[in-house]
Parts: sequence; structure tokens; C-alpha cells
Amino acid sequence: MNQEQPKTFDFRHGVEIFENDADLLREIVELFLKETPAELEALESAAEGGAIEDIITISHRLAGSSAMIGALRLSGLARALEMKAKEEDITEAGDDALRIKEEFENFRGAAGSFDWDAGK
Repeated sequence: MNQEQPKTFDFRHGVEIFENDADLLREIVELFLKETPAELEALESAAEGGAIEDIITISHRLAGSSAMIGALRLSGLARALEMKAKEEDITEAGDDALRIKEEFENFRGAAGSFDWDAGK
């Protein structure tokens, strides 16, 4: 079975969450891009320090907020880290945090180059 990878930015998913209000989605994406770097730094610190509860909390928050705006690949990575941490498997948490940070940058690029006026 060939399963399709989630998109870095799924506009249709995000805009459906906001009842087809593309302007509201754009505002939330801009806020997400502004506030998430601090979350990523906190996640990286938690991973380096082995702080399981912090890893769970931050990755859960990141998974939910990124899913809401259509950053589905980022959400999946954060959710996977959350599940590992809940099982107390944080041996690769630092690498996972790095992958999450890289995917955030991919999302930043995708959102920045998105034609918001055309919705494409």
C-alpha cells in the first residue's frame, strides 16, 4: 500500500478549519510563524535535558497548532515525538527536535511563497 506523505502546507485543510476564511488562516499562519521559533528552542532544550514532561507538552501543543493551520508534515513529526516521549523513549529526541525545526523552516518557505490571493 502506497501511503501519500502529508503536505508541508495543505491550504485546503487549513482553510476548512477556519470555515473557508483565508484571511483568518493567513493571520493565524503569520502568528504561528512569529511565535513558534521560541517553542522550537524550548523543545530543543527539553530534548537536550531529557525533560520528558516538557517534551510531551511542547510537542503536543506544536502538533495541534500546526495541524490546525495545515502544516501537516510538521504536525505528524511533533505528534510522533509526543508519542515516543509518552512511552519514555527519548533516545532520539534531539534528532527529532532537529527534524521538527527543519520542517518548520520548510513550512515557513511554503507559506511565504504561497499565493494567498489566488488560494493556490
